[in-house]
Amino acid sequence: MKFILVSYALISSIYVHSSVIEQLSMFFNNDLYFTQSSFNSISNTFDKTEGKYSKKNNNSVVINITSPFKENYYIDKTKIEIHDLDFDQVRKIPLNEIEDNLFINLLSNKSFEKYDIKTFKDNSFKLFANDKEYNFEFLADGGLQVIYKDNMDVKNIVKFSIKL
Repeated sequence: MKFILVSYALISSIYVHSSVIEQLSMFFNNDLYFTQSSFNSISNTFDKTEGKYSKKNNNSVVINITSPFKENYYIDKTKIEIHDLDFDQVRKIPLNEIEDNLFINLLSNKSFEKYDIKTFKDNSFKLFANDKEYNFEFLADGGLQVIYKDNMDVKNIVKFSIKL
């Protein structure tokens, strides 16, 4: 009997992990709007960034920041190309120079097998990467909310909604 229970628990955890990865992959195949909010401790205000996300047929990703400044990010298998439209500047960063970044992997649908998914309840789960915790919740309106602390220990809330 113990063997059956242990086997069921292992199979269930594998299924939950793969279904979460499947949900994320399917979600990020859509054109999305997003809002990122974080608390600015210097000005004692909330900073808000808004933009659009889209995945192209060649699996590259385009992120257009529309507010409070204007930037475009082009992510492909090898690099991120950043176009600062306010200052008319372009910068290219090879992906191999960037520390393993969950959001870049998430947005470009890279493998999540190496990340640890600790809990999964209803439509929310926690993903652990590089000693950081990311809280995901699929919202009733079809969107996705991600809460995490960045490298400066600032709490960030990113809400993605499907473009209509």
